[in-house]
Amino acid sequence: MRQPTRPSRRNRPAAAASLVLILTLEAASAALGAGDPPARPPSQPARPEPAAAASTHAAPPEPAPSAQPPSPLPIPKVADARYWSLAGGVYATGVADWMTTRWFREQGIEEANPIMEPVVDNGAALAAVKLGAGSLVNYASYSLKKGKRRWWAVPQIAWITLNLAVSVHNYNQLEEER
Repeated sequence: MRQPTRPSRRNRPAAAASLVLILTLEAASAALGAGDPPARPPSQPARPEPAAAASTHAAPPEPAPSAQPPSPLPIPKVADARYWSLAGGVYATGVADWMTTRWFREQGIEEANPIMEPVVDNGAALAAVKLGAGSLVNYASYSLKKGKRRWWAVPQIAWITLNLAVSVHNYNQLEEER
């Protein structure tokens, strides 16, 4: 009987990257899709039962002063599950980039990005830059979604793709050095 094959050690990051890319594309297609389904109108409140014949002249009971009529439509959340799944992807791929960059530098390989060169040797500074940039991207998407822009997910998807490409590149460079 043939044993099931597992990806080789060299191809595991590529398989993981492919999985993250597929999940990102599915989240993006859901985020840019038709949008939220229309809300149902609120149900009509039940009419009070007619009182017995003896109390036909009595005044109807007044509603409690604190009771407010239900709003006609529910207020949609800006940060829904689609937003949070992409926001999580932004931070997860940022962590992957941080890890591969640290491994990259431990092997003595030079940083190619001149903007990141001053912070790559300090793990805390690199993490702060990654966290800050990811938060900025998520805030931009949140603002676009709040403004009801149809393409609100584009900054998050672009950032995820960029971090994923850099992580795969760094890992491949490490494999070539071994």
